[in-house]
Amino acid sequence: MEIEGGWSKSEIEALGFWYNSYAKDVMKFGFHSGKILEIDVEKIDFTNRIHVGYIFEDIYNILACHN
Repeated sequence: MEIEGGWSKSEIEALGFWYNSYAKDVMKFGFHSGKILEIDVEKIDFTNRIHVGYIFEDIYNILACHN
């Protein structure tokens, strides 16, 4: 459903393209040289403390292993 003054379907699809390639683009253009943690927000419930714990564990592991 489009709302007057909102984004068009083609604009939303374009954003989806950029969203899906974001992590690769960060590396490709040299904005970050370390590891990148990708989180599938379709599978994570941010109100679930266990899910959030897994995210923090992944962040810790990336930081602890990065020199």
